[in-house]
Amino acid sequence: MSLLLSGCKLEDQIIESFNIYDGYYSEKSLILDEIKRVELDLQDHMISSFFVTSENEIYLFDRSVGMIYKMNENGHIKLKTGGIGKGPGEFVTENLASLTYCGTDIFFAFDWSQARIQVYDLELNLLHSIPLNSVPYDVSCVDDRRLAVLYGYMEKIDIISYEGVLYKEILPEAPFGESKEDVFRHFNYINQNIYALSYYFKPVFLLVNNKEQSQKEIILSKLEFQDVHFAVRKASELRDELHLFYMNINLDLSEPEYKVTHVFHKNDGEYLYSYRMPEQISQLHFISDFRIATLEDSLRTVAIYDFKIEDNE
Repeated sequence: MSLLLSGCKLEDQIIESFNIYDGYYSEKSLILDEIKRVELDLQDHMISSFFVTSENEIYLFDRSVGMIYKMNENGHIKLKTGGIGKGPGEFVTENLASLTYCGTDIFFAFDWSQARIQVYDLELNLLHSIPLNSVPYDVSCVDDRRLAVLYGYMEKIDIISYEGVLYKEILPEAPFGESKEDVFRHFNYINQNIYALSYYFKPVFLLVNNKEQSQKEIILSKLEFQDVHFAVRKASELRDELHLFYMNINLDLSEPEYKVTHVFHKNDGEYLYSYRMPEQISQLHFISDFRIATLEDSLRTVAIYDFKIEDNE
């Protein structure tokens, strides 16, 4: 990579912390109307990542065999590529592998064992590979030309072009991997001044404003940290909102707060409202302002819904 612009690290930052349950909690209802459902045929297959285009085309990563599938209108595999390994177009599947789609005519694939991002067109042709400085934990969209790469073993986030040119480094002030609870899993680049981080185990969401040198720490659960087995999925943007899907898989708790999405204003992190997620949903992303795609049913099914969010009566 070639360096174009270096980033910055917060100094003398203002830290605000609050728990959304301490007088803030406001619940709305999520109404879903199913449009389409696609299920992998074989019982031993498992979807670890997926995306759906604005034309409702469904793409899946099958962790059991390291394959990427493009599904047809009838829910069967139309195209496939990949395999288990470290060669071009292959993936190491002992750890998580993910797909990232930014709404253009290409998408990105990576796993937690190889320091690279593989770039494909929508017909599953491998176009090129982007070498990275370390293994990526998350690859998220900045715009239609750039990506944000959150590393697993480096205390920084790189903003890179689709070709791998480095635009900026972001050096988070928050703890970075000091313990299991302090492992970041997701990064959202909101604009040139604001970004958001979420943890793998800890039920905390961070919204950082570099311009104002402030950091908002939002506690997502009534539970103590040690009672959370797995905490946070990626925040999805919907208009001027961040929708953060919170999941805790510790089902032995009397009040597990199992699956819920908390919604924040994406420019200032103000908590807006929450809504419960149906039990079968494990991942989600917005296709448009009224359509949502979900991963369901033991990681073997993708469903598409029209949705609306309404105030409770």
